[in-house]
Amino acid sequence: MDGLRKWNERSLEGTDYPFLQADALVIRVRENRKVVKKVIQLAIGVSEAGYREVLGIRVARQESEVSWTEFFTWLNRRGLGGVDYVTSDDHEGLKLALGKTLPHVVWQRCQTHFSRNLLDKVHKKDRQQVHAMLKYMYDAPTKKKALEAAEELMDFLEERYPEAMELLDNAKDDILAVYDLPANCRKKMRTTNMTERTNEEIRRRERVIRIFPKDASATMLVGAYLQELSEEWISGRRYMDMTEFHEAKAEQERKETASVKQPVNMAQPEAVVVNM
Repeated sequence: MDGLRKWNERSLEGTDYPFLQADALVIRVRENRKVVKKVIQLAIGVSEAGYREVLGIRVARQESEVSWTEFFTWLNRRGLGGVDYVTSDDHEGLKLALGKTLPHVVWQRCQTHFSRNLLDKVHKKDRQQVHAMLKYMYDAPTKKKALEAAEELMDFLEERYPEAMELLDNAKDDILAVYDLPANCRKKMRTTNMTERTNEEIRRRERVIRIFPKDASATMLVGAYLQELSEEWISGRRYMDMTEFHEAKAEQERKETASVKQPVNMAQPEAVVVNM
């Protein structure tokens, strides 16, 4: 247990994690002779070298702005740095917590979760067509083409499903945020599939327990699996080639620096003489 606690509280300093995914999994815990629902909060990062790593887990009473603020504050306190993009579902508390604790990151709304939300507002007879139009938008080669595809889909939805059209109109910037990344980074960061697959493995193990006797038991069972998984990831094959990402980021920083250093012409304009 001490080894697991040390791993889960380890320092994150010295490594940047440009990409982060966060999610929560509902569990049942026995508390005060009752069975209550709680959540396991999880963060997975992709390091500057392109390797996946489980950054930490915590058991919280519920998924809320308070619990997510505490979670991200905990990661920051341990030295989390260099985060540029965070992918998650559209949980309002999580988004508000990001604004407080990682205010400069770009938030990418999970496209898989969004598709489910949108298709729920569409009649069964039209779902296949709408799903195909969504896929066309997600797979567009450029952000300009993706936004054009979004407009086409909104035109289709406007009269048939105005609520779905409004949902897409409000969400399009967030679900297409990854288009500012190099093409090789987009597919892996546009959804929370990485955390979803991890949660499925946690759930498979959790079904054997069904009800945890206390919070520490949940942390121990889930944490032991995640520690082993994280070590496999770090010592295994690189998850993502970060070369293009670092080059694009460096170029953007050069442009921003040049813009700041550009001298401002303070000379007064010459007087214009008007012949009367």
